[in-house]
Amino acid sequence: MESQFQQGFYARRLLSAAGNSNAQRDLESISAELRARGLDVDGIEVVSDALANALRKVEQAAREEVERQVRARVPRLRQAAQGEKRFSTLSREELERAQIAVRRLAEKLKARLVRRERTKKRGALNVRRTLRKNLGLGGVPASLAFRSRRPERPDVVVLCDVSDSVRNVTRVMLLFVHTLQSLFHRVRSFVFVSDVGEVTELFRKADVSEAIELAVAGKAISLHANSNYGHALASFARDHLGAVSRKTTFIVIGDGRNNFNPPHVWALQDIKRKARRLIWICPEERYAFGTGDSEMLLYSRVCHQVATVQTLKDLEEVAEVLVPRR
Repeated sequence: MESQFQQGFYARRLLSAAGNSNAQRDLESISAELRARGLDVDGIEVVSDALANALRKVEQAAREEVERQVRARVPRLRQAAQGEKRFSTLSREELERAQIAVRRLAEKLKARLVRRERTKKRGALNVRRTLRKNLGLGGVPASLAFRSRRPERPDVVVLCDVSDSVRNVTRVMLLFVHTLQSLFHRVRSFVFVSDVGEVTELFRKADVSEAIELAVAGKAISLHANSNYGHALASFARDHLGAVSRKTTFIVIGDGRNNFNPPHVWALQDIKRKARRLIWICPEERYAFGTGDSEMLLYSRVCHQVATVQTLKDLEEVAEVLVPRR
């Protein structure tokens, strides 16, 4: 283990070695056997719930064991850069405070966009309107009329990993994605573990806390698969590439740990060809790129920019890219 973001991967391997998949099949066969022996539906449900709860405790124990190994094996990752705690190490209370800070950052970006639109130069001279305005002066253009400029709010498409291995980072980044929808002209938001699901309408209609909870609770996609970036990128390129245009800033959020599946870099290249900019936000340090099951060395070569985001300060730097101060 070389990174705390491999926790989900090693927890799944530990469970697999302990026979978790066989236990799931056994649970289904027990229910079928009880049905065959004439137990009523309520009785079967009581037994199934008890056994499922026992399996959940085993899964939780596996996660806790891997977390203990992380604390023992990767102590340097607990040290936050420049005195700031990393998103991945935050407690629930600290995570709530970080979310408030992200909202403030979003408001700051929004105010910056409004100021820029108020102060930016006027559009091109509108000759026809200028002549009409100055008919009383014999056509002498004493008062000029300009075309109004449309607000310069670029389109954004976000593809965000919501797997267990990045769950704390995911919550903060989904809040950031949610706020982007009020900042930019058009935002489409997608989440994935292996399959891809769109959450644009969910983020538009639901309260921010509810939207995030639903997104990480598997309402849009299945959370039971292993992370598969190659499959997710290929699925997006096949089913949703029409969402990307020459005006689009395309943002991928995730650690790029692909569980040794085919990376399908071609899909990311197809997205880049259609987009204005391709930005990858990764919660891992660059020294971890390419270690273990990480495909970030491959993916980073395709992107216009790769940003490592582990603290609020890092997130502010990404915000500067999206909404520069000019």
